[in-house]
Amino acid sequence: MQKNEQEYVVTLDDVMEAHDRALQFGGRPGVLSRHLILSAIARPYTGYYPSGAEKCAAFVESLAGNHGFTDGNKRTTLLFIRRSGYNLAGSSLRHLNQDLERIILSSAAGEFDRSETIRWFEDQLRPRGLDEA
Repeated sequence: MQKNEQEYVVTLDDVMEAHDRALQFGGRPGVLSRHLILSAIARPYTGYYPSGAEKCAAFVESLAGNHGFTDGNKRTTLLFIRRSGYNLAGSSLRHLNQDLERIILSSAAGEFDRSETIRWFEDQLRPRGLDEA
């Protein structure tokens, strides 16, 4: 995976919008803690996570692990990935969704494997083309 030179910092408005959009397709509405959501979206930008894969893993671990939303973590994570200048590629869309859901559920259950998740993102993240902005 190449390092993406563009870095868009995801905002609270971004993740709230993604959460609202996710609920249009099902799921349970609810924001349990805006503070925990803010903490989750700030973590990837602390300087401890230099690569896109590490930023994505930190985001997933905090977003799902903090339980700021009742539901909608996968779609919010996909927005984070896209706004950060990446797409997921490699496997079929079905497998990518299943893998991402497994990662998010394991994080929510307190069973997050950081090394495995970083490797998964390293294998799946691709910089978006300029025409995809």
